[in-house]
Amino acid sequence: MERLTEHIEDNYIARQDRVNGKIIGNQQCLNKLGQLEDAEEKGLLLRLPCKVGDTLYTIDEEMRRIYKVVAINRMTFLLGKIHIYCDGSSYSDLICCDDIGKTVFLTREAAEQALIEMEGVQECKE
Repeated sequence: MERLTEHIEDNYIARQDRVNGKIIGNQQCLNKLGQLEDAEEKGLLLRLPCKVGDTLYTIDEEMRRIYKVVAINRMTFLLGKIHIYCDGSSYSDLICCDDIGKTVFLTREAAEQALIEMEGVQECKE
C-alpha cells in the first residue's frame, strides 16, 4: 500500500507528491481514512500484537522458566482466536494472542515480572 501521508513531528500531513501524473492530496487521504474506518466498523480490520520476526517471551509455569521464541512464517485464525506460529531453541508451538500479557510477553522484563508475581501467588497458596 502506498503512503498518502507524511509524519512530521507529532502530526501527519497529506503528501503532495506526483504519483502517476496525479497529485496526492487531502481528498485521497480522506478517502483512504474513510475506507479504513468502514473496515474497522465492520470488524474487518485487525491489529496484530507483533509481526513475523519479533521476539516473544513465554512462561512455562510448571518449570518456572522463561522461553525466548520468535514469531515465524505466519499467524492463523484457529478456534475463533488468532494464534502466532513461534519457534525457539527449546520451544516450538502456536501461541494464542489472548495469552499476550498473561503467559506470553513482548519484553523479557515483563515476563520476568510476571514470573515473580506468579511465584508470589504460588507461595501464598501453599
